Amino acid sequence: MEYRKAKIDEIEIINEMYRAGSKTLNERGVDQWQGVNLPVASLENIEKIYVLEDEEEIVSTALHMDHDPDYNKIYEGKWLSDGSYYAIHRVTTQISKSGKGYTNKMFDEIEKLAKENGKDSVRVDTHKDNMAMQKTLAKSGYTNCGIVYLYNGAPRLAYEKLIK
Repeated sequence: MEYRKAKIDEIEIINEMYRAGSKTLNERGVDQWQGVNLPVASLENIEKIYVLEDEEEIVSTALHMDHDPDYNKIYEGKWLSDGSYYAIHRVTTQISKSGKGYTNKMFDEIEKLAKENGKDSVRVDTHKDNMAMQKTLAKSGYTNCGIVYLYNGAPRLAYEKLIK
């Protein structure tokens, strides 16, 4: 298994994963990644996208940011750390690979990379109705810290895990 930066020729595979994730969220009644808010991998953001590969197949993907301005203010709680962090977005796993622990493995790899790069923590947000992601985050040791509002005003549950 390898966690690595995505390649330009993998953009379409990643976008297929986003579309499948959007469909699954919609089927579960989660208003996340719908319509104009569907994530898109492109030449402009490919350098921030990572993939988890198992036996030469991309099974999971996530986007890393060193800082997310949407995380500058948190409501109904507080962050665990004021230090540097990775913000993780657009987490998805191939539908055919769901339930096999790949998302948790990917979070393990993100945390290793964050530690290697001197980060104090990893932060991630999710929709209040996205119970699958909330369960994954709890299983991976993330703490629900409060609520953040995205650039478009949408509220999200904010999670953080200290890694130092």
